Amino acid sequence: MTAPVVRWPRNYQDFYRSVRKHHKLILSGTVVAIDPSSGGSSAPGFAIFKQGQLSMSGELDIPSSKPIQERLRILYDQAAALTLEPPDLLLIEEIKGAMAHEFLKWAVGVTMAAVRAPIYLGVPINCWKAVAQVTPGYVKGNDTDAQIIGDTVMILAENERTRGK
Repeated sequence: MTAPVVRWPRNYQDFYRSVRKHHKLILSGTVVAIDPSSGGSSAPGFAIFKQGQLSMSGELDIPSSKPIQERLRILYDQAAALTLEPPDLLLIEEIKGAMAHEFLKWAVGVTMAAVRAPIYLGVPINCWKAVAQVTPGYVKGNDTDAQIIGDTVMILAENERTRGK
């Protein structure tokens, strides 16, 4: 993977430290990246990486007309079906602060439970947006945002791998 030149935001040392800690598994295992949503105004995006490479991506189909409790059940079922076996890691956009709608926070929890990954990394919005800014042809979308969330961690893990040589 040829990494774009990214101006990595400061103040995310815990996140960077987690990527360094798990970089070998990130580059050798199965990783699911999620751009979360409760299915109200947008669909959750997903990207699956195998051995550091994008394998597939798309959107989960959650009918916005359903009540939240039904949308969360559908989200659980679809997120659980993304991989036959639990992936090695789950990457999900970090949702913080009082401005995050409670349904979105619920959707993050449901997704974490459904995917069943033993390791979870919350990817700060500022970090993945730094990668999006330097990605040629990037167009905002649920599945492309999930891809960029995954690419962010893949780039950082690859940087750590090459630094350790």
